[in-house]
Amino acid sequence: MRHLLFVFSMICLLSCTRNTIIIQNSEQNIEEDPRTSKIQLIHASPGTAGIKLWQNNATELSVGRYYKSFTQYFPIQTGSTQFAIKRSSTNMLLNSFPAVIKEGSLYSLFVCDSPSRITPVLIYDNPLPTKSDQAQIRFVNILSSGESLDCVIKQNTFFKGIDYKNASEYMYTSPGLLTASVKISASGKTLLSDILFSLDAGKNYTIFVNGFSSLTGASGADALIMTNL
Repeated sequence: MRHLLFVFSMICLLSCTRNTIIIQNSEQNIEEDPRTSKIQLIHASPGTAGIKLWQNNATELSVGRYYKSFTQYFPIQTGSTQFAIKRSSTNMLLNSFPAVIKEGSLYSLFVCDSPSRITPVLIYDNPLPTKSDQAQIRFVNILSSGESLDCVIKQNTFFKGIDYKNASEYMYTSPGLLTASVKISASGKTLLSDILFSLDAGKNYTIFVNGFSSLTGASGADALIMTNL
């Protein structure tokens, strides 16, 4: 009798173990649909409280975010669509705009300018192939006073004449600590200097400048860096 109970227990144990392995393997084999498009939301409007991003006036896509914060990429619907930016606390509409989202694409949505004139800037993200020993960076100009900008890194002008609401292409650079400055293209005047940031190999980054060149404090020009992938 004891022998039969032992055999029955071993069969149950092996059965449970087998089921667990099958579940784990099935999870590991799930692959993301390459047609899925994604977006990240960047709060770059000084003086504006938390915001939400809605799509087609029905689906809330992100929880509230605060100035100088950003989300990771999350899925969005493709095709012709309507985005809306709302306050987190009251759902008051701040701005809405139409867009066409391509399948399998990445986007960054910068919410910038002053609270009274919230401006959305939708940028298509097109990173280069990943290199394990290199980082990638690009430059986005959302300076609300509208000047074109140059970005100088390690004494070289990496990005030149980037207009307001525009982005450079991604470019490879060596990882590690880098020092940058930002100049107004037309006059060559230094707007921001001694910007220190750190890059990891195999990662993609965006440097963006927001605020107003003529103001100081929270609404003044500022340069931030964020990770894309």
